[in-house]
Amino acid sequence: MTTPATLEQRKALLIMRSDLERVRLHTDLQEMGDLLAPFVLPARARQVARIGAALVSLAMAAIGTRRIARVLRLVTLLLVVYRAIRSWRGAA
Repeated sequence: MTTPATLEQRKALLIMRSDLERVRLHTDLQEMGDLLAPFVLPARARQVARIGAALVSLAMAAIGTRRIARVLRLVTLLLVVYRAIRSWRGAA
């Protein structure tokens, strides 16, 4: 049978874990923002970058960091393939 002391310990552990996950998420978002934002952007591109960063952060909160990371890797790969095909077709 669980005692009140055990329940308090479990509650404290869950709070610490959630705080740690929140800090990890915040750090990951900062790193992604640094990676996605180029050094100098025109006004329109800055707006698009902010909207993109907001959408990624919302998706991370809703779906989870691992799943959104997989999706972003896939999207990046598809964009690379798309750009390679476009440049190949343009050179021919």
